[in-house]
Amino acid sequence: MMKKIQVLLIGAWCVCQFCFGQSVLPDSTFHTTFRYRVKQLDEFMSRFNGEESIDIHVADSLERPLNLLYLFNNEVFAVNRDSMLQQAKTFTRTVIDHQSKLYYEDGGWLAEVGCHCTYNGRKDTLTLYLKPEKIEEFQYRWVIIGAKGKLLRLTPARRNRGLDILPNNHEIAFRALSKIAQLGSNNILNYAEYDYSPDELSAFYALVYADALKIEATGQITYHFFEVPGYVFTVERFNREGNNTGWLISRLIPMNESEKQHYYDQFLTDRKP
Repeated sequence: MMKKIQVLLIGAWCVCQFCFGQSVLPDSTFHTTFRYRVKQLDEFMSRFNGEESIDIHVADSLERPLNLLYLFNNEVFAVNRDSMLQQAKTFTRTVIDHQSKLYYEDGGWLAEVGCHCTYNGRKDTLTLYLKPEKIEEFQYRWVIIGAKGKLLRLTPARRNRGLDILPNNHEIAFRALSKIAQLGSNNILNYAEYDYSPDELSAFYALVYADALKIEATGQITYHFFEVPGYVFTVERFNREGNNTGWLISRLIPMNESEKQHYYDQFLTDRKP
């Protein structure tokens, strides 16, 4: 049985490679391509959960594993194909054996969103991390839990002791505070505790609140899923010709639960791993 699955996996991969390599999509294959395309993330979840499937003429026992395989970006098999096929086969078996499901309400996933923005009128970029949060029964929302970007990193990394507030400054009503702006606002960390480490998420909120930072548009979006035991996988949108297109698994990473927590924490700028 496993040999049959492997043969079908390789065959499916070859078909996807062939379709992806076509420069023009013939009209006669439009409906087939539309059927295979994972058009929305909700559709990805439904196919992953086995609630929807594409019509594959195989034995019933092979239909679910092959439907899961078709959710992979075929490019992950381009390097170390045999190893990746084996890993994908083990992954699909784990999903089925553990009856792993993906639902928005679970909250066991997060979104990584690249953003184009303007900072004090200059174009820049940053990345935001979001997760679902339950508001009340049957009501949820996305919340921002992390932010990363060069413009969010307060400087200097090293303190200039020449800008210290001197010990006797309390005798003159802390007049040094009024000179902070004259000495340059980018030196503000010189006045913080030695071990103070500002986080980028707080900087993001503060800059938006002060109208210094505006998000103009979103770019690349990557979803990180943690529900399958022993794995973290990412899903991205691939817009191209052929059958292997739409929202697909872009990366599969074997991880135990401790490694998953460390992986998750790296996206939270208010929690240092």
